Amino acid sequence: MLLCSTVQVWDVRSGEAVRGWYGPHICGDALDMVGDAVLTGSWRSSEQLEVWDFGTGKRREEVSWYGPNHSNRSLHSQPCMLYAAQFSKENPHNPRFIVAGGSGYNEAKVFDRRKNNEVVGSVTGLRGGVFAVDFCPTGCAEGQTVALGGGDAGIRIVDLLPSRM
Repeated sequence: MLLCSTVQVWDVRSGEAVRGWYGPHICGDALDMVGDAVLTGSWRSSEQLEVWDFGTGKRREEVSWYGPNHSNRSLHSQPCMLYAAQFSKENPHNPRFIVAGGSGYNEAKVFDRRKNNEVVGSVTGLRGGVFAVDFCPTGCAEGQTVALGGGDAGIRIVDLLPSRM
């Protein structure tokens, strides 16, 4: 089976791709854009969460699923392969948080971009994968409220605690 792991930017006026880059393997709602930063969540066992430069198509950074120090990697027997990823909405030019979720370990995590992408929240041990994630729009506790939906037919609304920020 051939897997095409590319992001293509289409010009709807011409009906053609005008830009593209190789890398992400997107299987769901795991694509978001703020300014010239493109967030991708990939359905794969490594380098699942990445931020790309829209203009050049080059990867700016990998957001490690296990946090910036990788010390808790051994806690999980399976990687989390992502179906959903979003930037927070409190700052349209420089969002503070990223939320992502998927299958494998069936979990979702929130990363704080101001703290070197430290994991500041997680929902783990679910009976099914996480297929949808989003932040409350501006006005809801400054982007600190997250919604998760998944394969266990549950919807979860999670408030990040300001004391942990």
